[in-house]
Amino acid sequence: MKRRFLDEFEKLQSGRVAAITGVSVSPDEPPLVTIHTNEIVIKHPVNNKLYLLGRFNVEFGLGDGSIRIVNIDRPYRDGRQVFHHPHIFEEDGKEVCLGNVASELVAYISHFEVEAAAVLAIAFLQTVRGDAGYYNRLEYFPLADAKS
Repeated sequence: MKRRFLDEFEKLQSGRVAAITGVSVSPDEPPLVTIHTNEIVIKHPVNNKLYLLGRFNVEFGLGDGSIRIVNIDRPYRDGRQVFHHPHIFEEDGKEVCLGNVASELVAYISHFEVEAAAVLAIAFLQTVRGDAGYYNRLEYFPLADAKS
């Protein structure tokens, strides 16, 4: 398992996985793996416009399967509420509404399958649920043709 983890870590570090710019591991116990992304863009499911959400740090707790996702460029603040993404809330990025990918992502993390977890997390970040309560939050972020 250690060899597979190291191979996956190296592949993520190399830039060979789309949308991932790097990966780091903390020396904490249990270890935390942080995936660093490129700019995440989402297509609105109704108006078909592209929205720029920003770059993200996606943190996986290898000991407990925890997930923390933080928008490092453009978190939207609305009073007390912070939106890192239409499905990610709170300042610390720990309120992540993973929907139907939750159990699969936690399973990957708990089995140290960091490449699969990273790819699934990127796919999650690049989509928004077709429910107005979520996709309307895309309007908190700039349009791709009006990059800020």
